[in-house]
Amino acid sequence: MNTEQKLEMILKYSEKDFTKKFLIPLYKEMGFENLKYNHGVLEYGKDVIYSKTDEYGNKKYVGVQVKKGAIDTEIADKIFNQIARGFGKPFTDLLDNNKEKQIDEIIVLTSGDIKENARENISASLNGSIHKPVSFITGVKVVELLDKHMPSVFWEEYDNFKRYFNAMRKDFEKINDVSAIGQKEPISLEDIYVSLKVKEKIQENEFFTKNEQETSEDNGITKFIERERIFDSGKAFKEINRLVIVGVPGSGKSTLLKHFALKFCKENLENQERVFVPILIILRQLLGSGKNLEEYINEVFEKYDFQDAKDFIEKDLQEGKCVLLLDGFDELATKENLDKVVLLIQEFSKKYHKNKFIVTSRIAGYHDELNSFTKLELMEFNDEQIEKFIYNWFGKTDIQKAKSMFDCIKENEQIKALAHNPLMISIIAIIYEEDKELPQKRAALYERCIEVLLSKRDKQKKIKNKYSAEKKQFILKKLAFNLHNSNKRVMN
Repeated sequence: MNTEQKLEMILKYSEKDFTKKFLIPLYKEMGFENLKYNHGVLEYGKDVIYSKTDEYGNKKYVGVQVKKGAIDTEIADKIFNQIARGFGKPFTDLLDNNKEKQIDEIIVLTSGDIKENARENISASLNGSIHKPVSFITGVKVVELLDKHMPSVFWEEYDNFKRYFNAMRKDFEKINDVSAIGQKEPISLEDIYVSLKVKEKIQENEFFTKNEQETSEDNGITKFIERERIFDSGKAFKEINRLVIVGVPGSGKSTLLKHFALKFCKENLENQERVFVPILIILRQLLGSGKNLEEYINEVFEKYDFQDAKDFIEKDLQEGKCVLLLDGFDELATKENLDKVVLLIQEFSKKYHKNKFIVTSRIAGYHDELNSFTKLELMEFNDEQIEKFIYNWFGKTDIQKAKSMFDCIKENEQIKALAHNPLMISIIAIIYEEDKELPQKRAALYERCIEVLLSKRDKQKKIKNKYSAEKKQFILKKLAFNLHNSNKRVMN
C-alpha cells in the first residue's frame, strides 16, 4: 500500500473515528502522557490533550485540533476561533490532583491537506493576538508517523509476516557451514557476501558473404555463433522472471539464494510492505514430503513461525508478490525424481506465472529440463572479487591479515587458480587463519583443504559420522583414481 492509498484509507473515517482509531493509539505508541480525549461539545478547540516532558524535566501540555479532509479558506476563521478558545479555556489535569492547566501549544491536524491560503490566513489572524506556538500537520505526515510507530495499521497481516521474515533472517544471516570453521564467532552472510556474476550463452545466426562485393543470399552462408552475455546476478533477477542458475560445486549457488532471501526479508521489514515474499525450498525435501508445491509452501511458512498462512499465501501468489527459491535440482538423483519435480515446477509456475522463480543446480545435473526457464551459469571469482572476499573475511578485525593473505595468493598462481572458486577461497581463508600461512605447493594445499572438508566440516554441521576422515579419504582416493583412468573430471 503506497502513501496515496494510505491517505485514501484514513480519509474514509469521520473526525471522531479517525481520532479514536488512529491518533489516540499513535500518541500512546509515541510515549506521550496524560492523554485525554475531549471530542464533543465541551472540547473548546482541543479534541485531544497530551503532555510531553522536555530534556530539563519541564512538562508541556499540547492540544490537538482534529479535522477531516482538506482545510481551505472557508473554514480558516472557524479554526482560528477554535485555537483562541483552546488557549483561553483551561482544562483539568486528572493526574495532578484535578488542577487546572493551560495549553502551551496547539496542533491543527487533518487527515487531508491544508491549503496554502488557509494556512496563511490562520497565521495572519494569529499574528499579534496569540503568542504561543501553533503547528500544522497534514495527512501525509500522519501516515509517515503511523508507518513508523504503528505499521500494522496499514498492513493487516503485518505481525504474521514480521515473524516470518525475522525467523527466516535468523536462519540465514549467519554462515554455519564450512565457511565458519575456525572462526571464533559466526560469520554474517551479508558482511562477507560478494556479488556474483552470471553468464548466458546465446546462439545467434550470422551471415557471412563469400564475395564482399555482393550481399545476395546466394553469395553467403549462415553460421550459428555462440556469444556470452555477462551481468550481475542481481540484475538478472530484476530482468528475468524464470531462472535456472547452474554452477560448479562450491560456486555459491545456495549462498546466492540465501542472499536473495535475506535481501527481501530486510526490504519487506524496512518498507513495511511486501515487496517480494521469499520462499526457499530444498527440492529433495519437497520430493520427500510427497506434497505438491502449494501444500509444501504452507509447511515452509509454518517452519518460519507463520501459522495458518494458506489464504495469505494464495493472495500473494495470485498478485505475483512471491519469489520461489528452489535449491538443489541436481540432488534429486534419479530421472524419475527429476521428472516429478519438473512437473511440479512447471505446473506451479504456469498457474502462478506472475511470480519470480530461481532454480539452482550443478552444471552436470541440469540438462534443460525446465524449457521455459532461462539458464545462466555462475562465473568464477575474478581478481577483484577475490580481494573483496578476503577483506570482507578479515577486514573488520584485521586489515593487515587480509592484505597479507591477498599478497600470498597473488604471488602463487596455483593457489590463485583455486581461489577463484567461492568455496575453495573460504577454505583457504580458514587455513590461513589457523596456520598464519599458506602451503606453497598445490598438492599440500589440497591436502589441507581435504582435511578441513573431511573432518572439521562434519563437526561444524554437527553431523554424526561413523566413518573417520582417514576411511573417507581412502574411498575418495579410489574414486579419484577411477575417474582419472576414465578421463572424467565430474562424477554424475
